[in-house]
Amino acid sequence: MLPAILFLSLFFLRCEAQVCNGVLGEPVLKVDFGAGAGRGNPVPVAETDYLYTSTYALLYKQYTIVNNTSGFYSQWFNVTDHTGNENGYMMIFNCAAVGDILYTKRLSEICPNTTFELSAWVLSLLNKDLLTGIDANISLSVETSSGRVLKSYNFGDIPTTNTPEWRNFSLYFTTPVDQTDIIIKIINHAEGGDGNDLALDDITVRPCQPDLNTSF
Repeated sequence: MLPAILFLSLFFLRCEAQVCNGVLGEPVLKVDFGAGAGRGNPVPVAETDYLYTSTYALLYKQYTIVNNTSGFYSQWFNVTDHTGNENGYMMIFNCAAVGDILYTKRLSEICPNTTFELSAWVLSLLNKDLLTGIDANISLSVETSSGRVLKSYNFGDIPTTNTPEWRNFSLYFTTPVDQTDIIIKIINHAEGGDGNDLALDDITVRPCQPDLNTSF
């Protein structure tokens, strides 16, 4: 396939499962995959169900870390990462099966009995004007270290578009009074095939705190 040749302007959309009735504090987790020339290094094996590749032929259940999508499939948008830093990396996937874990991370020693926001930015790579394909579909999930689900939300299909759109997906969860370790998961909820290719960036977990500047 021929590489896409143009960088397109981006739109940014936000999709929330609920809202914070205060202000969001500094992140206790921030994953932007770093920055650099050429391909980025793979994430630890335990953090994804997918296999890393350094080629441009991104096959089913494979991912790579790049700062732009130039050189990949001609039906994809040619985009840079969401963070916007120089040569910033993002994680891109050729999604394969419902239930695959795209990214997961264990957080230790966070505050118990506290409400947090889990947030991630996702972009559907397929240009619908060039190919009609399967819409991406993800869920966010938060579990205790023993596997008890604290919060999970499926955001439904991410429609393919003719302009690249970074979309923010977020949910709020509250840690139990007796738990300081949690596991976050970003999960694929669409079948593989033509389409269901996506980029992931800027994963954060931030506490929801009282707004001390609110006037009464």
